[in-house]
Amino acid sequence: MIPFLRSRSLLALAMSVGLLASACGDDGASADENEPDADQQKDAGTIARDAGRSDAGSTDAGSADAGSSADAGKPKAACQLLPASEVSAILGVPQKATDNLNGMQCVYASLDPEKKDVRALLEVVTNGRAIYAANQTMYRERGQTPIPQSGIGDQAYFISESIINSSMSSTVGDVLLRLNLGWGDTAVPSETQLSGERTLMLSAISRL
Repeated sequence: MIPFLRSRSLLALAMSVGLLASACGDDGASADENEPDADQQKDAGTIARDAGRSDAGSTDAGSADAGSSADAGKPKAACQLLPASEVSAILGVPQKATDNLNGMQCVYASLDPEKKDVRALLEVVTNGRAIYAANQTMYRERGQTPIPQSGIGDQAYFISESIINSSMSSTVGDVLLRLNLGWGDTAVPSETQLSGERTLMLSAISRL
């Protein structure tokens, strides 16, 4: 299990404190490196159902004015927001993008057999402002400090969880985007992690 997939449990944990309608247990990485396991599908599937209910009343408005606002209907699928070519350029390893969980998640997997654990994950969910705030609280309770980022969406923060793993979260309206980059066993300076995630997050937001 590589660290960046383990940290994906933050969204599921946000559900568990009552921010979404229902909760599931913490998820983890699959034994198959390119596929989430059953628990991961269960957690994120619950997010998808809740997100779908919260968007149900705005489907027609979103169709009439597609893309005009992140609040107007369901956001685009995660893989539509961030091409694999851009992730590949940042990680320095060619990546394949795979849509997961009805578009809420895009898994980027290495095409280099020698660097299978250099990969990325982009998640896009509604009810974003509440989850964003809850995740910051959880980081602080673990003794970590989210670093606010200006000029990205409505609000954003970056956190470097280790020398090989980091993530950035941002909200646009009530849509949350969370990008997680993992460099495998390669130590990457936090400045490099930050610059790469800023570039990719801005690119994804531009396509919302």
